[in-house]
Amino acid sequence: KLMDPPAAKRAKAKANVKKKRKLGYEGNTDEEVDAQVAAWDLTSFSSIPREIRWEIIKDVRKRYQKLVVNKTNSSLKKMDDESLIRQQEKKQSAENTFMNKTLNYNKYLSITPITTLKALRELIKKHGSDLKELLEDFANQIRVRNHVYNIPKKDLPNIFSQSSKCVEPEDTQRKEVARLTKELEELVKVTLPPRPPEPTPYFTRNELPCPTELALEERAKHQLLVSKAWEQLNKLLSRGVFRVTMKSRLAQSVSEDDEALVGMEFVDDLIEWKVLKVDYSVEEKEVMAWYYDIESATQLGITEWEIEAALEEEPPRSLGPVERSRVSEIRDWLEDLKK
Repeated sequence: KLMDPPAAKRAKAKANVKKKRKLGYEGNTDEEVDAQVAAWDLTSFSSIPREIRWEIIKDVRKRYQKLVVNKTNSSLKKMDDESLIRQQEKKQSAENTFMNKTLNYNKYLSITPITTLKALRELIKKHGSDLKELLEDFANQIRVRNHVYNIPKKDLPNIFSQSSKCVEPEDTQRKEVARLTKELEELVKVTLPPRPPEPTPYFTRNELPCPTELALEERAKHQLLVSKAWEQLNKLLSRGVFRVTMKSRLAQSVSEDDEALVGMEFVDDLIEWKVLKVDYSVEEKEVMAWYYDIESATQLGITEWEIEAALEEEPPRSLGPVERSRVSEIRDWLEDLKK
């Protein structure tokens, strides 16, 4: 109805009035048609003056950008940030898991697992009435199987019984010794699997669903090499920390006196130069100063900002009449200028 010509608009109004007549409404047909057309004209956007319509359109665009586009973008950014935090926490948790596996492996590697009933009875006889130490050795026998031989906890006895928490300590120890002795007698009868290599303290690829024998063999060799390399690194780290020599650190640092050279102008070979940047050069392995020919840069139409932007690139890009020299040479030129 918004863009309909008057005749078409009036025809639609008559059709609406006829529908109302069928529903039992009474009244003057022409008056109702006129009232309907007048209502449409009053609420029609085209009936609003052109200037006001244009203001409305601009306001709608402005509010759409603010309330829809910007709000949606900020909402999506918030969701992305939260997702990133969850991923980082998940990664950190996985790294902690791998590190704990390595630490527990090395912690219980020195414990010799008991594999016969005779050795188990000798262990019990060794401790005599010291039930606390006996329980600790029982627990270590369970831990070495879990952390070193990768036997799942569900296949091992519980170290602490859930049913004896409220009993007196001495009674608890006796019951725990009796329970673990019975369960360890069954456990030592089970042949231990081959001891796997030391786990890596970082994430590794998952195993293939159906690996070949050659793939398993190569994977075991790779894990063994990584474990040996990690062991060597731990030995080096245990002796001390790696430090950069004081001479190297001083050579790479830029002093305040060197920084003060930026912006200074000097004359060399009758050419007026200006220092733009003082920084450590990886190529020269010492602090260098970058400067440019003021007159040549003006003739070429190169601004100082463009030269600075080029020097900030990695590695620095020479744009226009730019040179570099040692800081000591710049100081000599400045001293000559004072004379």
